[in-house]
Amino acid sequence: MEPSQPHTKHAAETSIQRRFDWIFRLAATGIIVVGIFLVVQPFLSALLVAGVLAIATWPIYTRVRKALRGSSTWSATVMLLLILGLAVIPISLFAEPW
Repeated sequence: MEPSQPHTKHAAETSIQRRFDWIFRLAATGIIVVGIFLVVQPFLSALLVAGVLAIATWPIYTRVRKALRGSSTWSATVMLLLILGLAVIPISLFAEPW
C-alpha cells in the first residue's frame, strides 16, 4: 500500500468540505440579502426621497452652519424647520384625504 493514498483521500475530503462550506455560505448570504430586501422594501421610496432631499439641501446646510458659527445642532434644527415649512406642510395641506 502506498503512503500517499490516505493523504490523497484526506485532501479530496478537504476540497469537498471547502466547496460545501462555500456553497452554504453563499446560500446563507443570499437568504439574508433577500430577507433584508423584504424588510426594507416598504421604506424604499421614503429612503430615496430622503436621499435626494439630503443631497439637494446639502449646500444650503453648509451655508446655514457657517452662518451659525459651525453649530451642527442649530443648523440641523433650522434646516428641519425650513424643509417642514417649505415642503412637507404645504404638500400635506394640498394632499387628498384618505
